[in-house]
Amino acid sequence: MSYSGDAAEQVVRMSLEGGEVAVKLAGAGAKQLAILLYAILREQTKTKGKTRLTNMLRSGKELKVFAVKDTDLKQFCREAKKYGVLYVEMKFVDSNGWILCPFCGSRTRTKVREDTELLNFPLFCPKCKREVIVNVRQFKMTIIKEPDA
Repeated sequence: MSYSGDAAEQVVRMSLEGGEVAVKLAGAGAKQLAILLYAILREQTKTKGKTRLTNMLRSGKELKVFAVKDTDLKQFCREAKKYGVLYVEMKFVDSNGWILCPFCGSRTRTKVREDTELLNFPLFCPKCKREVIVNVRQFKMTIIKEPDA
């Protein structure tokens, strides 16, 4: 039995596996660097996952609103991160019917019932002092636009 041959074989195998790991890490690092540079060039601070509504509105891109049940929210968050989607998790109406500010999340001075419909309603938040035009139907709120200041 030759123990020196086994030791040499182990040394070669370990060095090859170490090189393979180094190449994989370098590839993953290069991918993340490319994503980061692309985001910097497009003046985005985040490329995927949860973000703030003000950042999404500031970008000027078209926004899409999806109603997701509370039971499916965690799965939606995981899938959004997996596929590189920026999203904002928001509740617009609390359990007592108070409309929540889409920017800071605090209560506004407007309360609605389930059968209330508001069209082109100027919603003002006393906390953050912002105003936004909204539509509300069956506790679902849609942001129309920010008014010109």
